[in-house]
Formats: sequence, structure tokens, C-alpha cells
Amino acid sequence: MKVTEGFDRKHAKHYYRLLVLLAFASGLMLVAGFFEASPSGLPKEVRITLAAFSLLTATASYLSVKRIQYSFPWVGISSIAFAASLWAFGAPTDLVLLLAIPAALVSLVSLVLKGRGDGIDHPE
Repeated sequence: MKVTEGFDRKHAKHYYRLLVLLAFASGLMLVAGFFEASPSGLPKEVRITLAAFSLLTATASYLSVKRIQYSFPWVGISSIAFAASLWAFGAPTDLVLLLAIPAALVSLVSLVLKGRGDGIDHPE
């Protein structure tokens, strides 16, 4: 897989699918936050705020994927916000870190390297 100038454009379909799933799950967590108690023990307001933030970032990312040349950092931010929301709803810390750390690292690398992310020739 080559990270070149058109990488985000070629993979926009996958970004859209991921963001729709994140938005759907965040919406479900937002609704559940109003009605259900969480095993995490966090206050209701914190859970609702994190779920709403996750829904907001997924929606904003969905709307900006085609407009921004390097859109993966937005997808990464949405994934990190979703992981925080999962944590607030009692997901195991291992799962939250498994989602958040790679998303943060790849987003950071994507921001720093932009289109220069692939310096190795891959035989195709």
C-alpha cells in the first residue's frame, strides 16, 4: 500500500463506511447515555458529553473527507473520540487503548509526512 498524493482520495469510500459506523454507534451511545447507567461509574453528563463529541467528530469528518486533501487525521480524531466514548461507557481499557493509540500514531504520522509517507518502493 503506497501512501501517495491520492491515497486519501482512493480510500475515501472506506473512510465513509468507517465514519458512518462510528456515527451510528456514537448515536446509540448518546441515546443510551440518557437512559442507562454505566458500569464505569462516571457521571451521566460525562458519558453524554463524550458520546455527543464522538458523534460530532464523526459527522464533521464525514462531511470533510472529500473536501480536504489529507483527510485521514480527521478519521483518526473520530476514532480517538469514539474510543474515549467507549471508555466512558465501561469498555475495557485494553480495548480503548487498542483503538486510540494506533489511530493517534497514524494520524500524527499522516499530519507530519503528508504525501511523503512512502519512501520505499513496493513491488506491485
